Amino acid sequence: MPDFEALYQELERAKVPLQNFDPADQLLAEANYALKPHSHEGKIVTYGFIRVQHLTKLDKYVIVSPNDLTITQARSIADGKNLFVVIDDKRYAGLIVLKESLSSERDVVSLQKEIGGIICITDNHGITKFISSHGISLHELRDWKLKPNVNQVARVITKRFPMANHGKLVAILEFCLHTLGANKIGATLVWFLDTLSQDVLTSVAKPQADTQSLEINLVDRHNLSALQSILERNDGAALISPDGKLIGVGAHLVTSPKSIELIQAYTGTRHTSARRFSYDRSETIVFTVSSDGPVTIFSDGLKIGEIDTYDVFDALTDELFYRSVAPDSNDVESSSWETICPNCGKTSVIHEIFIYGWREDETVNCELCGTQIEARRCYTLNAQLVKRFS
Repeated sequence: MPDFEALYQELERAKVPLQNFDPADQLLAEANYALKPHSHEGKIVTYGFIRVQHLTKLDKYVIVSPNDLTITQARSIADGKNLFVVIDDKRYAGLIVLKESLSSERDVVSLQKEIGGIICITDNHGITKFISSHGISLHELRDWKLKPNVNQVARVITKRFPMANHGKLVAILEFCLHTLGANKIGATLVWFLDTLSQDVLTSVAKPQADTQSLEINLVDRHNLSALQSILERNDGAALISPDGKLIGVGAHLVTSPKSIELIQAYTGTRHTSARRFSYDRSETIVFTVSSDGPVTIFSDGLKIGEIDTYDVFDALTDELFYRSVAPDSNDVESSSWETICPNCGKTSVIHEIFIYGWREDETVNCELCGTQIEARRCYTLNAQLVKRFS
């Protein structure tokens, strides 16, 4: 008899969103089945199940009743591509037949966003993935890793740079992580937040091929498989318009002597070029995808985000917890203002907290180049780079 309580705790630690523990919960039985890959004629066979809170979320799909298929029969044909065992709340609810096969990680993530709940798939390598609103919890040989939900990263970026549309940013990040990264395709994508001028296209970001006639848009997801194919066959950067349309590929990014002076080589040629270009062109956000999967985001010469697959249990062990010190009195003032770094020329917003009776000499440096840009006697002082482009 499986130890469902231990399995429940393992899944919970792996960031799989669960209900309260119930040993009769069918999800635990299916998770136990998925985590022990089965084989036929010496080959691992794929498997998949879907857990939803309400079966009505699957109304647009064909569902074979549990009266027509036992759970054993359903498992034997649920391939995790076209056919899935269905769990409605905590009970076995039949088999779902999808209209189109889930052929990529991007397809699975899109379906999860549509129906909610949890999708679990074991592939023919014995790797099991639990896809949920928390991200992708990935299991291989009792080792758990997590791909975070890109919404979390997008929220951080759009909070800092509100001119970046959240929905468009999510679409680009999902393509980078779930298409390029998942298929080990290295690439650079340059998203222009302002209209591309012909001068930019001919001088600092020169694409080898104009792709506008292909009508590829990362936001409406049209022809993204074609874009994947193009990028794995071409070097250089892909240029994306403010509305998400692919403008060109194979672009050579020209960087200035100032960016080369300020920004040292970073990781490799692709990342260094992307970071320097983002410094020169403040109207851009630049995404680099490494051939081993991680996605790095640059703006104004800074790395402003990174999405990677990390070890769940190590991450939990190494979490840092911070205490915030708040004064008892109400004698607190805060203020903010902008300043321009005299060295790199980037604009930062300075945040000051002043507590009466508490004065210390505080200084703050530019995030990009480290030059001191403010000194005050106050409680705390910090600076954050902001985007400024005409």
